[in-house]
Amino acid sequence: MAQFHKKTAVDASLKSVWEFHSTGHGLLQLTPSILSPRIDRIKPPNGPAHADISQTLTEGTKIVLSVQPAVVGPRITWEAEITERNYAEDQAHFIDIATNGLLPVWKHRHQFIAQDDTTVAIDHITYEPPPAVPTAFVRAGLSIGFVYRHHRLRSVFDAPSSVPDHK
Repeated sequence: MAQFHKKTAVDASLKSVWEFHSTGHGLLQLTPSILSPRIDRIKPPNGPAHADISQTLTEGTKIVLSVQPAVVGPRITWEAEITERNYAEDQAHFIDIATNGLLPVWKHRHQFIAQDDTTVAIDHITYEPPPAVPTAFVRAGLSIGFVYRHHRLRSVFDAPSSVPDHK
């Protein structure tokens, strides 16, 4: 399995960063607009499917997200389930696992650690590229996407600092 890791300091409280990441609204804000992202369906573990991006995504929630890069070609659908979610005073995390998408294996751990007046946001992804697609190609795409994602996260909270990646 291949792995990808990105870490950034955000000038905001753990609670604020956690709440931002806890809804479909936050997910859409962190996805580049050139991809025309859309949440097609949210299925909570104990309730009907909907597309209300303001509701908290709890453990067991299934999400269907689609993108259409540069508004050409068919929409590409990605389905994931939140399999774990935990919030404590000094740190929090949630994990989403793809159940259908471009990559045969995708496990994404979103971790948040309180440090003084900031929060360190860490994305750790374990993945497997599709057959005949080089890992380096997927890693390059992840690098571009997560540089954008972390830059966008800092801009949401007006935080200019970044923590270097450690692999």
